[in-house]
Amino acid sequence: VGTGPYDHVPFQFSLHKLTEGDDGVGDDGVDDPSRIKLVHSEYLHTDKSTDPHETLAQALLQQFDEDDAKNNGSIIVYHAAFERRMLQQLAERLPHHSERLNNLIDRLWDLEPIFSKHYRHHAFLGRSSIKKVLPTLVPHYSMAYDNLDVQDGMQAQMAWLEIVGGSEGTEEVTEREQGEHLRTLQQMAEINTKIVYIDRRNSESSVAEKIDLESADTETVERNDIDKPLPPPPQQQQQQRRRNKIRSLLSYCELDTIAMVHLYLHVRDVMDNHRTTCVK
Repeated sequence: VGTGPYDHVPFQFSLHKLTEGDDGVGDDGVDDPSRIKLVHSEYLHTDKSTDPHETLAQALLQQFDEDDAKNNGSIIVYHAAFERRMLQQLAERLPHHSERLNNLIDRLWDLEPIFSKHYRHHAFLGRSSIKKVLPTLVPHYSMAYDNLDVQDGMQAQMAWLEIVGGSEGTEEVTEREQGEHLRTLQQMAEINTKIVYIDRRNSESSVAEKIDLESADTETVERNDIDKPLPPPPQQQQQQRRRNKIRSLLSYCELDTIAMVHLYLHVRDVMDNHRTTCVK
């Protein structure tokens, strides 16, 4: 409602809140990791019958307490132009939230320019994409994005559309899906009818042989194929696919924000070491 062609519709966010007791430093003035607290919150709109703008804005603003209303702390983002534009559009669309949303905009701090202008590494291949920077500087995440079912923004959009629309977002089952399910059941039944169990009383165990009833040629069948359970009906398959899409989207978005945490801490360590070296 109220959107037009090429308009963005925000439907998800991931937020890692990094807090540091006593400024996160010990008595010697050195960063103390034990004083760092990291809390993750997230939101994904999955209800196709409601507008995601209001519910997402409410969920986002709930993550900021009264202290945040005083503009305490930076909100670190990667490629701030996009986040700023989304928050501005939310503020324009939801004037009753505009003051708090504009406060968030004022606190945005972009991490990407550090890697596009000041921090170079040959493994970046001349790019500042978080998918290039993260595995280079934090090797533990070298295959993190490769292991996700959703790996970029376009795939995220398509996954969300499948969650809230189309047959995967409803209880309806298409004729094609009904036909595929029926053919699978028929194939399973055909396999079962071609199984002849021969009870050899003189042996210690029973054996199974598969015989092609039409040609009488003997064939070999894996026991796992015989015991394979019948597939669930299309409705259950759709529900499972939908749950998988939701998990994939949440994992993808969470990885983006935890990546920013690691990159922020990495940059801070580099700067601290540089200052220490200069003092010496």
